[in-house]
Amino acid sequence: MINLKLNIQPTRIESVDAHKILIFDDIFSRKEIIRFHELMSLSNFTFLHSSRFDTKKYREWMADFLIDDFESHIIHEKAKKIAEYFSESKRAIKCYNVFCNASTYGNQSFIHSDSYDKSNISVLYYVNSNWKSEWGGETIFFDKNQEARIAIGFKPGRFIVFDAETIHRAGVPSRICPEVRLTLSIRFQNS
Repeated sequence: MINLKLNIQPTRIESVDAHKILIFDDIFSRKEIIRFHELMSLSNFTFLHSSRFDTKKYREWMADFLIDDFESHIIHEKAKKIAEYFSESKRAIKCYNVFCNASTYGNQSFIHSDSYDKSNISVLYYVNSNWKSEWGGETIFFDKNQEARIAIGFKPGRFIVFDAETIHRAGVPSRICPEVRLTLSIRFQNS
């Protein structure tokens, strides 16, 4: 049975240069987190993605999903509620892009913004069902001068939401990490 918590509240609120960053934990049960990890692990990953136009020669692993398929999933339902909570707007929002990143020790990660439209909203979902802090993998947020300001630890089942203009990058897993770091990136815009 799906755990339908309707009153979603952030676990923690951070900010960098007036960009809010909200962290949500314990949205799904342990059993659900494991099931979602198993499902995402079976995705069809390709080595074609790049964070920015100028980093295209450094490819990253990614699995793309169809919006229509994703909108029927419980992760979409929760991510949309979180994005609506974040937006504080009465305007309707709609998912316009969703994919899963996969990284291991030795991969690279570049600082980037998901959009140059501040009204767009990015939601990250940490897919892995098992993770240790010493494995790294945190998401790092930067100020306008590209100085690292906040690191959000990688915790199974965690959601992070921020305006898509916020500069960030994925932390690469450490050498001792036996897992592939899986992060679902869900992007919303006003509809």
